[in-house]
Order: sequence, then C-alpha cells, then structure tokens
Amino acid sequence: MAGNHGQTIMMATILTLATSSQGLLTTASKAPGGGYAYNTASVPLLAEGMKLAVSAWLLARQRRTAPELARTTRSVRGAALFVVPSVIYWLHNNVQFWTLRHVDAATYQILGNLKIVTTGLLLWACLRRPLSLLQALALLLLMIGATISQVNTRCEGNSLFTAPIQGYALGVLSAFLSALAAVYTEWVMKRTSDSLYWQNMQLYSFGVLFNALGLTIGDVRAGFVGGVWLTSLVHGYNWVTVLVVANLAFSGLLVSWVMKFADSIMKVYATSMAMLVTMAVSVAFFGLEPSLQLLLGILTAGISLALYYVPPATLAAKPEPRAEKSLSADDLQRLPRLLVRSKCARQRQSAVQICASAPSREFKDAAVVCGGGIGGLAAAVGLQKVGIPVVVLEQAPSLRESGALENMCLYGRPEHGAAIMMQSNAWRALDALGVADELRARHMPIDRVEAYKPDGRRLNGVKIADCADGPHEMRGVVRNDLQATLAAALPEGVIRTSCGVAGVSCFEAGPIVELQDGRQLEAKVVVGADGAVSKVAASLGLPPPQYAGWSTFRGMAFFGEGLPDPSAAFRMIMGNAEGNLLGYYPLSPTCAYYFCGFPASENFVLQCKDKAVMRLELERRVKGLRLPHTSIEEVVARTPDTHLYLNKIGDRKVLAGEPLGRGCVTVIGDAAHPTTPALGQGGCMALEDAVTLAATLRDASLTAGDPGGAGAAAAFAAAEPAALAAALRDMERQRTARCAPLVQMAADNGAAMCMTSSQPRVWLRDFMISKFGYNPATHLSYTVPWQAATL
Repeated sequence: MAGNHGQTIMMATILTLATSSQGLLTTASKAPGGGYAYNTASVPLLAEGMKLAVSAWLLARQRRTAPELARTTRSVRGAALFVVPSVIYWLHNNVQFWTLRHVDAATYQILGNLKIVTTGLLLWACLRRPLSLLQALALLLLMIGATISQVNTRCEGNSLFTAPIQGYALGVLSAFLSALAAVYTEWVMKRTSDSLYWQNMQLYSFGVLFNALGLTIGDVRAGFVGGVWLTSLVHGYNWVTVLVVANLAFSGLLVSWVMKFADSIMKVYATSMAMLVTMAVSVAFFGLEPSLQLLLGILTAGISLALYYVPPATLAAKPEPRAEKSLSADDLQRLPRLLVRSKCARQRQSAVQICASAPSREFKDAAVVCGGGIGGLAAAVGLQKVGIPVVVLEQAPSLRESGALENMCLYGRPEHGAAIMMQSNAWRALDALGVADELRARHMPIDRVEAYKPDGRRLNGVKIADCADGPHEMRGVVRNDLQATLAAALPEGVIRTSCGVAGVSCFEAGPIVELQDGRQLEAKVVVGADGAVSKVAASLGLPPPQYAGWSTFRGMAFFGEGLPDPSAAFRMIMGNAEGNLLGYYPLSPTCAYYFCGFPASENFVLQCKDKAVMRLELERRVKGLRLPHTSIEEVVARTPDTHLYLNKIGDRKVLAGEPLGRGCVTVIGDAAHPTTPALGQGGCMALEDAVTLAATLRDASLTAGDPGGAGAAAAFAAAEPAALAAALRDMERQRTARCAPLVQMAADNGAAMCMTSSQPRVWLRDFMISKFGYNPATHLSYTVPWQAATL
C-alpha cells in the first residue's frame, strides 16, 4: 500500500481480535450442561440480516455525505455473481460434513490449514496476483506454524495418519472450496467501482436467503416437530448469544472491507493469527495447558507475517564497514597534495552550502508543479484558470511524451508520441479545463468495444451508446497532441524546461523544491506530477512502483489510402496460452494505434533495445492474429520504427482514503497512483486529479466575495499554510478513495488478460468474457462516479 500502512494494520488487527473473540464468545454462550440452548443455525441468519441492515444504513449515509462514492449498479447479471459465494459456502459446509465422516476433528482441523496455501495459489492462478518466492515460503511457513500449534493438543496418537484416503481427499477439497470462496469474493468485490456498501447488500441478501432456506429445509426434515423456525428464531438467546451474533456480523463487515481494499491473504493471516490468539487467551484465562507447540506456532506465524509483508530490502544484511587502511610511505609523500585538494573541496562544498542556504523566492506565492506530463500541464491549466499563480518545472529541454510508467524502462520513444484512450471522465475534465473541443476535432470517437479470439471470431462486445449512465465518450488521443494542447493554454513563461527536480523539503513555513543543478526554490504549494518514478513521491516516503509481471509493445500504424477497417471500434484479441493480449483502435481515418501485452521477465526489455530485435519479437507474437478486415501482421508492417516501442508495466497499490502528501506538498497522476494500462484509466485519473486540485486550492484560499483575477492570487498568497495543507489532505483522501479500486481493477484485468499462460486458463477466460464480459450495465461504471468541478 502507498505511504504508511496505518489503516491496513488497524483493520487487520481489529479483524484478528474480532475473529479470535468469536470462538471465545461461542464457548461462553453454551448452556451449563455443555450444549447450546439456542438453535445455532439461527446465528448466521441473524448475522447476515444485521450486516444487510448496517450496509443499507451506511449506503444511505454515504449518499448524503459522499454521493460521488455511492455508486450503485443495478443489473441482474451483476447481482447474479453474488450468488456464487453462497453456493460455494453451501458446498463447503456439506463437504465439511462428509469429511468428518472419515476423519476425526483434530485431523480435519489440521487439514483445514491447507487453505492458507491454496488461497495463495488461487490468487496467483486465477487473479494472476504476483507471488514472490519469499511470499510463497511465508505462506507455507504460516501453514506449518498453524499445524504445529494444533498437533499436541488436538491429535491423539497417530490418528492423523490412519484415516482413509477419501477423508484426506475431502479435506483437501474443503480447503480448496474455502480458498475459492475467498478469492472469488475478492474478485467480484473489485471488478467494479460500485460502493462497498451496495456490494455488501447484494452479497448479504443472498446470505440471508440461503440461511433461511437452510433453516426451512431443516424444519422439513424434522417434520416440523419444533414448529416453524420463525416462531423460535431467538429462543434460548441471552446477552452472550447476542454478542456472538453482533461479533459475527462485525467480522463479516471487516472481511468485506479486506476483500475490497486489501486482499484474501490479509484475511488468511488474520484468521490464522486469531486462532493463535484464542489459544493464548485460553491458556491465560480458561486453564488450557500451555505447550511448546503453541509457542512455536506463534513464533512461526510471526516470522511468516514478517517475511510476507516486510520489504525484502529490510531483510538483507547490511554491508560490513570497510576496515581502516594505514598510510603507506607513498601515501605520506602524497599527503600534502591530498590536503590541498581536500581544502579546495571543502571550500567548494562551503560555497554550495552558502548558495543552498538562500533559496530563490521567485515562486514563494505560487504553486510549483513538478513535471510537464499530462497531469502536470493539466494541473497548471486548472490553477491558471482559477487565478492561482503557477509554474511548471520540466526536466527535459522540451516537452515530450511522459507518464504511464515509461520512465521505468522505455525503448524506442516515438517522435510523435504514443496514444492514450480517453474515456468519459477524462473528457469531463478536459471540458472543465476548456480544451476538450479542440482535441475532439482531431480525434475520432470510438463507438463500441469488442473482444475476439486469435482467429478473428468475435467473443463479445458492447456499444458505447448502450452503456448505463451515459452518454459516454471514448476517443484515442495522441499523447503529444494532448500535451501540446494543454501547453498552448498556458501563458508564456509558465513552463520552465531543463529544471529537473531532485527532491522536496517540507517546512512549517512552506515547502522548498531542490533542483538537480543545486538551486532551491521556495513555493506556496508543491505538486508532484513527475511520473511513476517520482522524486517528489520519494521525498514523501512513497515506495516506487513494482513490476506487474508483463510488458507491452505499442505502435502507431499509418494507412495513406485509409484504414482497412472503416469502423470506429476498439477491438481486443484475447491471445493464446502464451499470454498475448492485443488491442487496436483508430485515431484518425488514416492512423491507428495498437498495443500487445504479454508476460515477461523484468529484464526482457533490456534484451530488445535494438529496433530490429524488437520488431522481430513483435512479429513473432502477432503471427496469425486477425481482425475482421485485416491481419495484425499487416498493421505492424505499416508501423515505422520511430513509432514502435516497448515498455514494462508496473503499479503501486493505493489504500483507499489514505493521505499521500505532507504539509503543502501533494502528488497527482502517476506520482500518486501509478497503475497498469489494463483499464485505460492512468491518464484519465491524472486529469481528474488536476481538476480536483485546482478546485481544492481555489476553495481553500479564495473568499466567496473575491473570486478570480488578481484577488485569487492575493488570497492564495495570504492563505495560511496549515489551511492549505488540511485541504490537500482532504483532497488526497478523496482521490485515493476514488483511485484505489481503479488501480486494483487494472491490476486484476492485466493479470487475467496478459498472464494467461495455459490452455485451461484461456478457455476459462474466454468463457467468462463471452458470458459475463461487456455488460452494458457495468462496462463503463468506473468512469461515472467522478464529476468535474466548475473552474
């Protein structure tokens, strides 16, 4: 997660405590004779009903306080996906019953620890979630620790090894179903940007239905001896039983947060640690005999937790300090010259320090934007539009294509830039900035999105006009054209080239920008828009993006006689078991843009520096791929070397609602939330950031009676740094809440489409696309929640 992990750690800790207390409360709810005075099947039903009611209340509250986040997609196909977890859990409960016919309880509990490993494997296999060797070993270690803690007190004699083979098979199946339910729930929660509370309502509605159905079936089997379950639903309940229901509901709500904003692995760790906490509490308060196995289990689980979540760099041994070297006779002879050189060096260092101690105050009442990419220029246009003085510091001698993780590793930068898919939210931002119509005149609209098999057969598709909550707008735009249009909207002198930023220092009086040439600049506000590998983000302590496991070729093809496919469709070819994904869309009547994503090692791009090698590799990957009116081989043949290039893909996970900046320093675009291009939202989110930033600083500094013009500049200069900093933190929380699900959706899309490395996965992917993909009710739902402020 970006920045500090405070909220993640807090939620994980609360989930661990809530899960561990569930067993203790359930034990405390027993009757004096050792049984239960109430119907235990009623507890899940009431818990599901309580979760449903709380989610409905939270959704109503969200609609009042943050309507832009209260996205609710009403679709039968979308709602049907929430039935699957209930079905899987129903199957799991039955498999549990069948398993316990063949193995004892101790063996079953130990076999249940396999869900730790199967969860990690399913995340990797189904969602293509990256899993390093260290993390895989950490999960294996957690399973071993959980098993060790149970063997001594749970397993008598050799019962673990005497069960029939079908018992072990059913135990493995039970662990698999438990992991499958968790991974599927995570996928369905993250597939859209709908409100978490709305998704919970759909999930818990089916939970109530299935639990009520289970109680009804139980009454039928019993011949209604005790009457209908509705008449005795809370019979035998006391205050402890009510706590059992409330705690189960609270734990479920926490788990849904984890599935939406974290991942299933956090749930695995919380559940395993909860088991160990329960044992420790039982030793302390309920007379459970302490054992060496319990201590070893707790220590092993703690080590596993550290191995999984602690960055590998912190586990590496620090280099040994170099031994002091004694001066030889030759050194003694050179010593006078060395001392003279040292004195000169100290004098030069002193001169630099004197220069650095007096930073320039030229921009002390202005917003300094670091980076002249799409986000930086858009932010400058927005700030200029609301009357706030602004300057853009760009490292390069002139504006060039930037963003989209290209500064991670890019070869073959084109002369005229690549293209970027601009969706509805981006066009709303461009309208707010006043440059949209100029770009619309030069770039043709996309009217539909379609998916094809490698041989050209259509899998599925959707018309843009049919998507819910329209009208929607999609156009491919040349990056350099977008940058040039934004730059032209700025007065002369706002963009300062050859001004590379080395870092930013935050002080109570205001931030200071440190340039690579040693100069320092005072600023009222600093905006880091310097790309994924951002110097400003690094100064704030944000980690660099991590490689996502795939790379992509990109190119622009030119057809002087006109495109072979006259339609305005964005077409994607779902590749074979090698994992290729190809996208193609027109930019103009004679020019088209395409990309080809594929799984590759992080060093793959280093092997393709030469354009001839790059082209041969791309031709090999697209061989045989077809669209309705042309082959991709022909498209590649129409691509000049100057417009063919390759880059690796990465992202940084963002925690929803987390602030990213410090003081009067903030970050936007790829500096704030670098993402993979698999959702087409990287540039769109940067434009959203820019408009939101301009509106935030205007509202924080300008008075209602003195908007715009020179008054806006004066109000901004007079604003207290603390007030601006508070407004920036609120903006960052709003933006991370908006962008975190999009970053995760892009990561999951890219992994599912570009990392499909076996034929069964290809068949599963194609089936899911043909049956559930391109649903008009949800296809562009992620573009809807954000609405542009009026600047």
